[in-house]
Amino acid sequence: MVINFISSDQKLNTGIQCLKTETFAEVEERLYQQYEEYRENNNNFISNGRLVLRFKKIWENNIKNLDKVQLIDPTQYD
Repeated sequence: MVINFISSDQKLNTGIQCLKTETFAEVEERLYQQYEEYRENNNNFISNGRLVLRFKKIWENNIKNLDKVQLIDPTQYD
């Protein structure tokens, strides 16, 4: 499956391939490997109007193939 990541500033818009049995943290790490600049902050993620829990599996977060996950960078609101 593919999760589409979008940042709140619209600079990030990419798909990351994963398995629904992986934890969200594993997929988040692959995102940061490609986009190092987003690793510097304690980001939150929202999917389908709900906060994504990092250490739950993709399916436990109710994330489906091609769903959009918004990256919320807390430093944008400082």
